[in-house]
Amino acid sequence: MLPDGARVRLHMIQRIEGGRTFVDTHIQGVVPDEIVIGRGDVFPALEDAIRDMAVGDKRTLRFDAADAYGERDEGQKEIVAKADFPRVDELPLGHYIIIRTSDGQARVLVTEADEDHLLFDYNPELAGHNIICEVEIIKILEDESDLRKRDEYFYGDGGGCGCGHGHGHGH
Repeated sequence: MLPDGARVRLHMIQRIEGGRTFVDTHIQGVVPDEIVIGRGDVFPALEDAIRDMAVGDKRTLRFDAADAYGERDEGQKEIVAKADFPRVDELPLGHYIIIRTSDGQARVLVTEADEDHLLFDYNPELAGHNIICEVEIIKILEDESDLRKRDEYFYGDGGGCGCGHGHGHGH
């Protein structure tokens, strides 16, 4: 069993059961991802499954929505006045936007609009979906010299995430 602090290099595919793939390290520059056990890099049920894996293990795992990104909560919706937003006519109905809240920033879905109001949905995009994860453990990293930092992988030296283009596209 991998302890907290263990650094794990892995390939992973995550997809909505019966739907789209939203993580695939095989196409993100063919570079494995790295996580640190206990740091919250992946949702807890996936982390627990990875803890029990060893180098070379490949598993396909299924997680109910409640154990992955959570269930949808209709209480996480809010009606807001259009008058509170500059350039309200540019808000993309059916798309996510970033707004400032009293708790910092939040990613919200603009779900509906009428003449005077908008309906915001604060549920995470993947809430309410069962998730399938294909995980392959490549290596347990032994020391810092063997560690490629996550931030460097996703944002670093101009190479970005290895997806082949710049990062103005909302990865």
